[in-house]
Amino acid sequence: MVCLFFDQILITNGTRVAGSGTQGSANEQFNWPYGIFVSDNGTIYVADHSNNRIMKWLAGASSGIRVAGDGTSGYSLTQVNSPTDVIVDENEFMYITEAGSTRITRWAPNSSCGTCIVACSGTTGAAQNQLNRPHS
Repeated sequence: MVCLFFDQILITNGTRVAGSGTQGSANEQFNWPYGIFVSDNGTIYVADHSNNRIMKWLAGASSGIRVAGDGTSGYSLTQVNSPTDVIVDENEFMYITEAGSTRITRWAPNSSCGTCIVACSGTTGAAQNQLNRPHS
């Protein structure tokens, strides 16, 4: 089991596997990590909510790699706006829920921008084509 604890990620025995434990925006830090995804090979993807980015941590790494978002909030498809979760498929496409942009985006491997796939109007609401601060 993996759990989020302040600004680090721990496995059930209490071993830190990602994050420094100090809040920040450096590659070894998080600022409100929300959702995580662990791949079959042990790579950890983190929705770093308040840093507006998705970070990828290879097994045993001491710092992460930014794989989505430019670190600023906004509605451009180069940005992830307050991400709350990330899921990665077998082809390494990332699916990201964004509470700030009220949408779900899909990012191709090694891409610098995503494609909106759900709730692309940017308007919060309860209609069939809208979301309201999506979380998993």
